[in-house]
Amino acid sequence: MNRLSKMELLALVFIGMLHQLSHAFTISCGSRRSFRSVIDQPASASLLVCQSTTAKEVDPTAAEGEDDENLNMGDDIDFEEIADAFLNDFGEGDVESIELLLQDEMEDEGEGNPEMVESQLAEEEDSTPKIEPTDIDNDEAPTDQEELVEIWEMLEETPAGTIDMDDLVLVKDSIETILDSLLQDKEQIDMTLAETAEQLLFRMVQEWKIMAEADSDVDKDQIEMIEPTETDFLMVLKAWEAVCGKDNERINTNDLPEVISHVMKVFNFEKSLVQNGLASLEPTTEMYEIVLHVLAKSRARGGDRLVWSVFEEIENKSAYMYSTVIPCLARSRDRGAADRAEQVLKEAVEKFPPGMVNGKPTGIQIDTFNVILTAWAKSGLDYGPQRAEQLMVFMDSTDTENGNHGLIKPNIYSFTSLIDAYAQQTDWDGAAQSERILRRLVEQYLSGEENIPEPSVASWTIAISAWSRLSKKGFRGAAHRAGNLLSSMEDLHQEGKIGFGPDAILYVTCMNAYAFSKIEEGPAKAEEILDLTNELYLEGDESMKPSVRSIGIIIDAWIRSNSTDAMEEAEVLLERYEDIIDSSESQNDGGEVPDQVRDIYRNVLFGWAKKGFPEQAQHYLTVMIEKGMKPDCICYDKIIDSNTQLNDEGAFKRTYQVFELMEANRKIGDVIPMNAP
Repeated sequence: MNRLSKMELLALVFIGMLHQLSHAFTISCGSRRSFRSVIDQPASASLLVCQSTTAKEVDPTAAEGEDDENLNMGDDIDFEEIADAFLNDFGEGDVESIELLLQDEMEDEGEGNPEMVESQLAEEEDSTPKIEPTDIDNDEAPTDQEELVEIWEMLEETPAGTIDMDDLVLVKDSIETILDSLLQDKEQIDMTLAETAEQLLFRMVQEWKIMAEADSDVDKDQIEMIEPTETDFLMVLKAWEAVCGKDNERINTNDLPEVISHVMKVFNFEKSLVQNGLASLEPTTEMYEIVLHVLAKSRARGGDRLVWSVFEEIENKSAYMYSTVIPCLARSRDRGAADRAEQVLKEAVEKFPPGMVNGKPTGIQIDTFNVILTAWAKSGLDYGPQRAEQLMVFMDSTDTENGNHGLIKPNIYSFTSLIDAYAQQTDWDGAAQSERILRRLVEQYLSGEENIPEPSVASWTIAISAWSRLSKKGFRGAAHRAGNLLSSMEDLHQEGKIGFGPDAILYVTCMNAYAFSKIEEGPAKAEEILDLTNELYLEGDESMKPSVRSIGIIIDAWIRSNSTDAMEEAEVLLERYEDIIDSSESQNDGGEVPDQVRDIYRNVLFGWAKKGFPEQAQHYLTVMIEKGMKPDCICYDKIIDSNTQLNDEGAFKRTYQVFELMEANRKIGDVIPMNAP
């Protein structure tokens, strides 16, 4: 009979024990288990083996004779001692006797013979359910979001201080893993998920405090395992930052105050723990950057003061922090916002001058300068344009001093802001300076001067708008200045010297300059531009389709003019664009004619009545009623007054007809009262 060496026997015994453990593992894993099962009842030996490389003791209060899943593995298993015991019992270890013993055990479990132990164990390993922290009892594996919420629901139902240390470690690790996964794709994170992450953080800190303060034999090393870390707070702050969206996106303004409140709550809680002695939680640069980024998104009054209060407490400020705070200060509604932002900008430039490192731009970039240029443009201060121009000179000199890389050389946005700064002055000198800068920019661009950008459509529109505003105020000659700029742009585009021509907004801006002017040729010039845009629309450019508002403005311009044939011109224009005007009637729900359409016909009616032509005015009253418009009392009154003033032989009859028509429509509710909006 063959004899086994001690090492061979040891291997055979170990295989047998693995089989027993595999059977226990299979029983305990018959169904998937969630974290709730880990918290609510003692972990089985098989679970503990799966969750840790070191076997742990089960609940010592468990009754003897329970299912195999409650096997007590002990802290250490001395297999060599077991082998010695077998050798002693069987007199040097008769291999056949030991094989028979193992075979009986295997047959009791229906597993076949010992010669197939290893292959059967391999098959069992393949078929045994794997326990993972994210497993729950449903047909589909839960998403990370669902798993995080499930963990919170489990903790919420469990009283604080009653969770085993081992389970706390497991939960903490799982939270970190899930959050880290979610943060890889920030679009997955919404308000609910961020709030859940925050609640989990606060609960884990609470559990840590209870464990740390309790008079117990809990291992200090284990307490350190659940101690809150900088990473825990950082991930929650990142979750809230993700809710705000990317830098070029805006969160719903209704939700932003709540997000800011949560961010400050987490951040202040972290700082309170630092003050209470947990120095490892000292906020990092990345944390401060996240907090400033979220706070800076607010447009609420006083938001800049909150940003500044956080910014001031930072000892080592980064270039990103400055680039986040400066726009926030510049956009504030304080009268001195632009000046304050510029002071901080110059401090930032001293610490982080623009430059190039390994082919990448570093330091403060041009966007930060441009936002202050815009602030000066919108400041409403008399010296705003001069300060904007001085800042552009500073940009030039700073770029030269730091290597002349062109990183902060004024670009088209810089020049457009400067043009706007002068245009916002709303006086003749401001508009003239705005045009001067634009024309100088065009000239330098066409001459091929280095680093001079091509003027944008916005640059032209701002300069023309400056003249249009003055035209509405009655400045004679302003409309022609707007028209000259428009013609210059059209010529340059047609000659191929600039890459774009006027857009619809620019045409309408110049059209309004003529329509609201006091010059005799104003309505005709405005109509020319309207007809041009209509031609472009008919050629296929949908953006150029004349609007009802624009048509109405020019009709009204004709009505207000002193031209002898003004009403005829207005009537011809109305007839020519009647299809566009009437097509807008379907825009209102309920089938009602839009007010802007009703106002066009109403103004023509008023115009004829004022000129002393009550019959033409009455014609448009009839048209309004036929088109489903509800004339107001004033429409009827204007016609009656016109008849009275004319006082010809048909005046009384016409007046009576208008009165009867008004009464008939009033009875069916088709006359708008005089005081109605």
